[in-house]
Amino acid sequence: MERIIIIVFILLFAGCKNDNDEAVSQEIELCVIFKNESIIKLSNFQFKILDIEGNTLLLDRTDFDEKKSLKLVKQQPVFLELYIKDDCRDFSIKRELGLFVSNQTKEIVISNDDLGIKDSVEEKVYEGYLNISNQEELDAFGLQNYSKIVGDITISGVNNLCSLKYLKEVTGFFGIGEHSSPDGNVVYAYRNPDLHTLSGLENLSTVGGSLQVYFSSCINLNELSNLTSIGGGLSIYSNELLTNIDGLSKIEKVARLEIMSNNVLPDLNGLSNLETIYSDISTWTNGQGDIYESPSLMIFANASLKNVDGLAKIKFPINSLRIGKNDSLSNLNGLLNVPEIQARILIRENTLLTDFCGLKGVPKVDRYYVGGNGYNPTQEQLATDECKED
Repeated sequence: MERIIIIVFILLFAGCKNDNDEAVSQEIELCVIFKNESIIKLSNFQFKILDIEGNTLLLDRTDFDEKKSLKLVKQQPVFLELYIKDDCRDFSIKRELGLFVSNQTKEIVISNDDLGIKDSVEEKVYEGYLNISNQEELDAFGLQNYSKIVGDITISGVNNLCSLKYLKEVTGFFGIGEHSSPDGNVVYAYRNPDLHTLSGLENLSTVGGSLQVYFSSCINLNELSNLTSIGGGLSIYSNELLTNIDGLSKIEKVARLEIMSNNVLPDLNGLSNLETIYSDISTWTNGQGDIYESPSLMIFANASLKNVDGLAKIKFPINSLRIGKNDSLSNLNGLLNVPEIQARILIRENTLLTDFCGLKGVPKVDRYYVGGNGYNPTQEQLATDECKED
């Protein structure tokens, strides 16, 4: 993990003095500047300035550049108390800044040891398939400090991923959830209802296979902000509290994209750098001999999704498209730059969808089904100004 060093500068400016220049107390301005973004971005971050008796002189968690006025006794020791809390850490650090002197810069360094982080970790590789089904198993695996997994990993039944803080690469499939196939049927049983963040995956940069985040309670995917490469598909499915996917902003290509049943997700803006869905066709069976094809791009049952503008950078053909049951979706303008859909278009039961002009430049396909939407143009209408309802 990148070395974390926090430099805190306390700038103390001279205030009021009495006629004898021997002030018992003085009004001063104090500015606290935190230089390290990795601490500022923590979900719960707080600091206090204390006097020698432990009284709080300043409490501020939000505006780190704001100047505050307070009174200090001259030659009185000043203390800084820093509280750090996220899903992986919860502790405080106290440091004496020394005696107050006007117009003096104070500096405090909080080391990796203070934060419980090792400066360097031996690169370790795990080879094989991992199916982790509870927190104890994950924590035991995490004690080995693996930075790379050559194989697949699925994780379910956990409330945090802190043990994976050194993980940089998974060469195969990475499922945040458990996959099972009882009785020959493909059943997706991904469950992590107590997982509220992906804290612990901040160092993950590469997934060679597919990445799936299923049935979690995450409100965002911010901890994936260093993820730059996904070799397979990307599936974000049934995360009931998910409000944004901005953590995926470095992803430029995937094999498939599936955004399904994320009921409060309002947009796909986190995918604003996605250029390619390279039409990898996957099929599955229901155990009775029926074969189903997974669409290259599927956006299904996201009740709050208003648009697909986050996909506006996709500029290469995709194989198939399925958009259904997105109750708030009104237009497809985010697909304007898609030059071709090669095999199938299936758009149904989007009750507010009346504007299909995002597909106006797409050539005809052999399999085209549009129905149950606010407006249902034919393929001929799709190529004209009748691509939307008047």
